[in-house]
Amino acid sequence: MSLVKSGIEIPKRKLIFIVYSFFYIFSFYIVLAMLANLHGLLATIALNFEVCIAILVSSFFVKKVNDTIFNYIAPFIIIVVSIILFITNGLLQLIFIFSIVPLFSVGFLIFFNYFQQITVSSERARISGVVALAVLPSYFILRSVIQNEVNDLYLIIFITLLSIGLFLFVFFRTKTNNVESKNDTKKFFEKKVVFLYLVPWLLFSIVNVTIAKNNSTYFFEHTSASFYVFLVALQSISVCFGAIIAGFVADFSGRRIALAVTLSLYGISAVLGGISTNPQVYSVMYFINGMSWGILFVMYIFVVWGDLANKDNCAKMYSLGVTTYFLSLGIGAFIPQSFLPISISSLLTCSIAFFSILPIFMVPELGPTNFMERVRLKRYANKIGKRKN
Repeated sequence: MSLVKSGIEIPKRKLIFIVYSFFYIFSFYIVLAMLANLHGLLATIALNFEVCIAILVSSFFVKKVNDTIFNYIAPFIIIVVSIILFITNGLLQLIFIFSIVPLFSVGFLIFFNYFQQITVSSERARISGVVALAVLPSYFILRSVIQNEVNDLYLIIFITLLSIGLFLFVFFRTKTNNVESKNDTKKFFEKKVVFLYLVPWLLFSIVNVTIAKNNSTYFFEHTSASFYVFLVALQSISVCFGAIIAGFVADFSGRRIALAVTLSLYGISAVLGGISTNPQVYSVMYFINGMSWGILFVMYIFVVWGDLANKDNCAKMYSLGVTTYFLSLGIGAFIPQSFLPISISSLLTCSIAFFSILPIFMVPELGPTNFMERVRLKRYANKIGKRKN
């Protein structure tokens, strides 16, 4: 029986296994990043650059590691490492953070290698949306908790969550040790196609940590503290909403449509922020902005690289998208909070967003065309049936 009415056929055990695997590895990075941030800006920059290098290096050998075994062992390792991180401080803590980054990088690619092998293209986006919807709230919670110090209460809550995950890992374990790929045929795409799909993500990542940060600073300075908190909360909710929307649109209508519509909405939201001072317009802008981020997170962290990859180059494909994300975080730390007037930054954001759509019209559709055609025919048949009734 399908997990949901929309037709996700992956077994529930494997879906829960995927969710908690990503929860562990993503939460681990959040903790590393937040603790590094407590040591200053240079530590944050160095951490993200080290992650990029480690991921690129790992992509050449990670396929030799047994995915399932590592995913079972990783939670135990993460719990032990997290405890050590929380009980240390100062230079010793910082050294330990940087020494453990390679483990995180290997784990990140192993997860995506595992994810790509056990999902099929026709449901990959919807599964990705479910995973993102389940895990992203932890990012917002952890980011709001760790500010200036890590207290005992936080340590207890975090370790408890990880321990619960251990129980679920055992209870929902997969039935076989070796992952059997659902992708029967090897796919090979030209480098041009890979590059054209990379361009929009690269441009968005740069805008997100530069011009978008400039815009956020403006709204922070020109709105009340309570209203700005509301905007941030609204944006966080819309990120989760966008994550689940991405799955349905990308699977049923295609990857290209999902990306083109999302980037268009992102550009429109930027214009709204530049031409209006109305609080209601700010709310709409932040909602659209967050929804766009959630859709692009799902598409460019999970879906696009999985569609472009095969069993042999999976780690290398995912390393492109993931490295772009972490590299932008490192570069963004160099950029000042405010450096452009809001009118110019909004216009520039809109221009880049619409320019990034162009490569999408030059690439083939990655989604399963046969599946999308069946969906369209089913919708058409339903419409005909309703008219006859």
